[in-house]
Amino acid sequence: MKKRKPFEGAAQIARYNARFYLAAPPACAALLALARNRALPRWVRVLLRAGAVMAAWWTLASLLVSHWVYDRSTLYRWDWIEEMLERAPVRWANLHCGLDESSSSLRELFPQSEGEVLDFYDGTTMSEPSIALARRQQQDMPGAVLGTPIDFCNFPQTDNCYDTIFLFFSAHEIRDADLRLQFFGELHRVLQCGGRVLLVEHTRDFANFVAYGPGFFHFWPRSEWRRLARESGFRILREEAITPFVRVWLLEKP
Repeated sequence: MKKRKPFEGAAQIARYNARFYLAAPPACAALLALARNRALPRWVRVLLRAGAVMAAWWTLASLLVSHWVYDRSTLYRWDWIEEMLERAPVRWANLHCGLDESSSSLRELFPQSEGEVLDFYDGTTMSEPSIALARRQQQDMPGAVLGTPIDFCNFPQTDNCYDTIFLFFSAHEIRDADLRLQFFGELHRVLQCGGRVLLVEHTRDFANFVAYGPGFFHFWPRSEWRRLARESGFRILREEAITPFVRVWLLEKP
């Protein structure tokens, strides 16, 4: 498997969200400069200082946590996947919407299986600049393959054609709740009975708030993933944590 560079994950986060990291230092400096204005009420100056401290904290904390999650944890060593699934897939699909860092490792983990990479990016509903930047940069890599484009609400695949689906850090980009449910309905349709979905996501919780500040609103609560599983007909077989910031669900089609 490809060996990641020591700070590759944190560097990607910084690169894809460069506009925020570049704006943070001057924003903190401006807030502290305003806080020195004695003409302002004391409570306003206190709030300005607090805002500068929080902005500095989230800038540093988000990079440190990203380094922990993407560079130091077991996440990108991938060996946890075999233990989580308990059985090797025969025909699998790996779904993403802009950045595919797992397909080559999945092919190495399961060399006897048949794998397919599906790209469900939709520029009309996924307008986050970091996704577009990730896609452009991956397209520029030598030999890069984004996968087969699909409509995430209407897969071209036939019913019951996969026994395993991998969904890593991508489903949260579907921002509309009804569209997310349609997407999960399609996952259910194309899976065989007894087939499984391995879902990996950050969640909107206190740990991710401490790490990413207002950016944690881009994630969905744990309860939303459980709702989607339940309402689309899946059974949750397992739920695990990789660090306090990332959760993994193993869903099964009964």
